[in-house]
Amino acid sequence: MAEITLADYTGYIFLEIIKAREMADAYSRSVAARYAEDEVLKHFSTPRFRIPKMALKIPVLISGAKFSQIVKFTLLRDDFRKLAGARIADVVRTVQLGDSGIVPPKMAAQRSVQRQLALARASALPSAAVTALINAFHADLQANANPAQPGNIVRSHWARIVEVALDEAKLTASYRRQNPDNALFESSAAELTKTVIAGTLVSKTQISNLLVNPETNVVKNGSNDASVFTIQAELTEEGFFVKTVTDPKTGGESKVVDFE
Repeated sequence: MAEITLADYTGYIFLEIIKAREMADAYSRSVAARYAEDEVLKHFSTPRFRIPKMALKIPVLISGAKFSQIVKFTLLRDDFRKLAGARIADVVRTVQLGDSGIVPPKMAAQRSVQRQLALARASALPSAAVTALINAFHADLQANANPAQPGNIVRSHWARIVEVALDEAKLTASYRRQNPDNALFESSAAELTKTVIAGTLVSKTQISNLLVNPETNVVKNGSNDASVFTIQAELTEEGFFVKTVTDPKTGGESKVVDFE
């Protein structure tokens, strides 16, 4: 089945009409030249074809359509902030709980108190600094030109958020000791990427091109009331003249188009 866009089809029809008028005007010009050379005909007006208005009624068969989808990260900033805050708190807690070993009883008791205080601080995350980073993270996700592929944005922002959160909790050294291959960051970034992708949805679907079949026999025999529509257009002809205007001050010349 022959398929072209409706814009190409109707545009070509209008272009062909303009070409027909151009051909008629060119022929009128040659007639005028012949009239000018004839002693009798030079007193006659030159015949010229003109259509003040032209009505067109064009049936077309709708054969398909091309759609485009607008994909967008849809999580609200407050919801994303809570989600990211909970995840960074999990990372901090994981490092705190893993920071243990065989130590003297006094030191063990002291470390237990310190761990409890650190856990309490972690439950209050995110801090103002981390919150600002999460807000910037959310803004970049919404501005992402390719929202279906958020991986680079997630890794970049999440690395900075983890760094600041661990530094605030004084756990940077513990993290590096526990995760020489950065495994905790990798796993948390992967989980967060899944969450971001889950929150990236089609926000709008629109037709980018309407496809039609212009073959007259197909339109006549292979159509019904639901598949065919009629384009009704009216072309109005405007005469125009190009003239040269001289600026009295500068003496410069410019071309001006006047319409009838």
